[in-house]
Amino acid sequence: MAEDLVAIAWKPIEAFNNGDWDAYRAGIADDIVSEELATGRTTHGADEDVALTGGWKVSFPDGNGTLDASYVSGDTVIMEITWRGSQTGPFPLLDGTEFPPSGRRVEMPAVMIATIKDGKVKKVRHLFDLLTMLTQIGAVPK
Repeated sequence: MAEDLVAIAWKPIEAFNNGDWDAYRAGIADDIVSEELATGRTTHGADEDVALTGGWKVSFPDGNGTLDASYVSGDTVIMEITWRGSQTGPFPLLDGTEFPPSGRRVEMPAVMIATIKDGKVKKVRHLFDLLTMLTQIGAVPK
């Protein structure tokens, strides 16, 4: 049972890795709520979530996550993820401007907490190290 929940929670991330937005959407609930705590962005509904997640692929076309560990409690899956990619597209900053493509590689740790309902991801809280990523692309000085 726990392995099944991890597989359901991982399905949208695997789809992100492959740039397969149909598979991504198929893995999330129509009324998903997704929070990016580092950026302060929250999506309500699958369309908003796909748009936000797709924006990361614009900034990091080769971006992908690897699952380092997972834990299950009830209908909740906690995943330790390492995100990697090259910033070859513009990156939107919190002040509304864009940081130009740097070509630099990033590697940042993250934790994603996913609630599963009816075989799909219903809620996500994504915690990642935004400062490390911004430093790696050169948007923040070391």
